[in-house]
Amino acid sequence: MLRALRDYLFSLPTVHRVWGHTDTANVGVLKLNQNLGFKVEGVLRSYETHPNVSDGPRDCYIYAMTRADWLELKQRGEK
Repeated sequence: MLRALRDYLFSLPTVHRVWGHTDTANVGVLKLNQNLGFKVEGVLRSYETHPNVSDGPRDCYIYAMTRADWLELKQRGEK
């Protein structure tokens, strides 16, 4: 589903960048996004509170893909 959403967004001519974030402890989501071609750009420190995990704000990875990254994936035949 995320692959389809990513491809749909980049099919829109005004979209040049798609990004997201996830808690640094959420390795599964991070790995999924990296497998789709997203790149980690950094850590947002004390960015978001997840009451089911902790009382205070937690660090999150920010990841993104540009249109150029997406076109390169498509040229290589990757999904």
